[in-house]
Amino acid sequence: PRQEVSVSAGLVVMGCGTRYGSSVRVGSQCLADALAAMDWRIAYFSNPVSPLHLLACRDREVRQRIRAGFQPWKRHGSIISTVPVALLAPRRLPLLSSPWLARNWQRLALPPGPRSRLRRAGVKQCDLLYVDSPLFAFLADEVPHRRLVYRMADVLTAFPGVSPALAELESDLVRRAHVAVASSAALVERAQRLGARRSVLLPNGVETERFRIPRPPPPEYAWIPTPRAVFVGSLGEWFDHQSVTALARARPDLSVVIIGAGPALSKLPRLPNLFLLGSRVPDDVPAFLQHAAVGLIPFAVERHRELIEAAHPVKLFEYLAAGLPVAAARWRTLVELSAPATILAEPGDFTAAVAQALACKPDTERVASFLAGRSWAARATDLLAACALPA
Repeated sequence: PRQEVSVSAGLVVMGCGTRYGSSVRVGSQCLADALAAMDWRIAYFSNPVSPLHLLACRDREVRQRIRAGFQPWKRHGSIISTVPVALLAPRRLPLLSSPWLARNWQRLALPPGPRSRLRRAGVKQCDLLYVDSPLFAFLADEVPHRRLVYRMADVLTAFPGVSPALAELESDLVRRAHVAVASSAALVERAQRLGARRSVLLPNGVETERFRIPRPPPPEYAWIPTPRAVFVGSLGEWFDHQSVTALARARPDLSVVIIGAGPALSKLPRLPNLFLLGSRVPDDVPAFLQHAAVGLIPFAVERHRELIEAAHPVKLFEYLAAGLPVAAARWRTLVELSAPATILAEPGDFTAAVAQALACKPDTERVASFLAGRSWAARATDLLAACALPA
């Protein structure tokens, strides 16, 4: 049964899919920072690591997760973060995709497990239990809370490797939560189909000032000619490597800069004007954007329609805040946003959209008006209002 208690305002326990401090800065990390700026204390869990992760230790993010797993809570001001370590963690592999393991991996956690880590941090109860990863559904039974919120930022079942057991856990969380908050209208509809008692639209936001404050060019740009077209983000299966390759080949005068990591990286060819820079820490990203000519959102909509149609891309706002026009694939959310200085590509015609964006000079007043009210601070206030908690 759900545990509900009356406690003083001020503490949020978060169970999230992405490590706090990851090079891919997702919405939950931004909300944690915004809540911390409002004097809330945050205890932030991210998905567990297991001995099997050692097989992928060449990946920098995996190495950082493993390192964090064997350390105590890491403090970031009023945020503390940790990565649990378990003997077995759910994966879409034989025996590791069982419903029992999806619900009980924390029982196989190496000491200190999630419950012990909370106790060592002095956490016995919280105002808000915030979950965006179904692997942390067990916290609803172990942490007394006033409100349980489940945040939907993607169609979970559209990701490769998501087991039916994890999908079932998500459905349970959606129905159990006091409120399901979703980053796009398509995800609100999905929450309703899954039986949410209440669903609220909570779009992604942007830290506008972080991208507007002028930065010097990054050192890498000393050897990357202008004009530069830049992509920053995760290179998952939904990244349209074919369109990016076609762009680089059709426009040898354009430097195509790719910042990020993921399986699609290996599918990009070696071309003289295609620069694969790998991951960069979030604090370095504004400089890469400010000294580019266009921001890219090359998603393979036709191949991953269910996933992308529900996406509400943080990078769109970040590109615009940095003063860039944007060339993007066309999908539902971007059409509905009708963002200024954004050219939406017809299927198979991403290169033409980039050419149009390069010729586009953003109207700074219109962009500022579009971004007004879309700050992460505003989104955090909306989250607390949706949960009927004081800001």
